[in-house]
Amino acid sequence: MKENLKTTHYADGENLINGTGKSDISGDYTTKYWFVYEDNPAYKDTYGLLYAWAAAMNGAAGSDGNPSGVQGVCPAGWHLPGDSEWKKLEMFLGMSQSQADATGYRGTDEGGKLKESDTTHWTSPNTGSTNSSGFTALPGGLRSGSGEFSYMGTYANFWSSAENDYLTAWNRTLLYNDSEAYCLSYSKNYGFSVRCLKVSVRLSTLWWEKSGILLQIQVLRE
Repeated sequence: MKENLKTTHYADGENLINGTGKSDISGDYTTKYWFVYEDNPAYKDTYGLLYAWAAAMNGAAGSDGNPSGVQGVCPAGWHLPGDSEWKKLEMFLGMSQSQADATGYRGTDEGGKLKESDTTHWTSPNTGSTNSSGFTALPGGLRSGSGEFSYMGTYANFWSSAENDYLTAWNRTLLYNDSEAYCLSYSKNYGFSVRCLKVSVRLSTLWWEKSGILLQIQVLRE
């Protein structure tokens, strides 16, 4: 998908829950909240919305399949990528299998290949940013479960459909001062950005799409 998701409803028309004005939701892991950074609608068009994991998943069970099979908040024909699918993308961009399977800071310049390549939206120095992938990751920041918005301009955070445990799920984070790609599990009541993945069944191929540039990743079929 060519931009951070910004929808406030599911493909069937059901509305997500508007989290504007909410404060602490630390004990809530099931409400399908969307948030806009600092409750300011002016950020939506550029940075998209921030989604609690429950909103991103729309009631689906956690999945790390390849493909994940979780449409979640994504449009018809698209799905929320699992951790394995993020790894496929990262390895396409140069990570080894062992690097992709690690957590924390991983790889060398794969994060830079995903980031928008200037400082229009990223805080300087936006280390290693080339956007050679065409993914154009934007630093939409995050919303914590306790209600604080932070890191716009410095962090891009994306949910996966893969659950770590009852309270946490895996994500990807890109930083303004690093070219690596960060993998960690976060509380499901955090608000993160979402990118969706399109499946071409006929070609048995997964496509990460950005402005007509297609990164082709073969799906392993049993």
